[in-house]
Amino acid sequence: MVGHNYQQTSWGAQLNFGSINYGQSKDVVVQLSKADFNSVTVTLKYKLSKSGEEKTKSITVEQNSATIDKKALLAQEFRLKAAETISSAMKDAASGSYKKAMDSIKALAKLIGESEIAKNAIIKDLLKDVEGQMVEAVSKDEYYNKWGTHIAFLPPKVVWDSEPLFR
Repeated sequence: MVGHNYQQTSWGAQLNFGSINYGQSKDVVVQLSKADFNSVTVTLKYKLSKSGEEKTKSITVEQNSATIDKKALLAQEFRLKAAETISSAMKDAASGSYKKAMDSIKALAKLIGESEIAKNAIIKDLLKDVEGQMVEAVSKDEYYNKWGTHIAFLPPKVVWDSEPLFR
C-alpha cells in the first residue's frame, strides 16, 4: 500500500484514511500474488461527523469474482505506478541524472501506451501528462530547476470519480 500509512495486524492490515468528505472517493490498490489471494474482505469503519454515530460496511471479493472491474483496477495500478515513477524520477533529476529520470518515465509511458486500456479517455489523459509534462520536467537542467522540482508535489490530474473499482 505505497503512499499510505498502514499497520500490520494479526488479521491483515489497518489503514487510516483520515477525514473523507461527503462525495469524495479514495482508492487503494493492494497487490497480492495469486497464491496469496483467495478472497479479500475490506471493512470500512467510519464516524458521522454531526451525530458521532459509528458505522461499518464490508465487502468480500473472491479471486475470480465478476465484481472486480479488471480494467478499472489496471487504471488504478497505472495511476499508482505514475506516482511512484514521478517520485523516483524526481530524485534522479535532483542528483543530475536527467537521462535516467527520462528513461524511467518513458518506460512507464510505453507500458501504459501498449496496455489494453490505452484507449480509455482517462488513461489517455494520464499518458498525455506522462509523455508531456513529466518527461519535459526532467529533460534538462533549465526545465527541472524552473518548474520540474514542483511536479513531484502535484498529483496526476486524473480524478477517478466516475469509475468505481467495485461495481
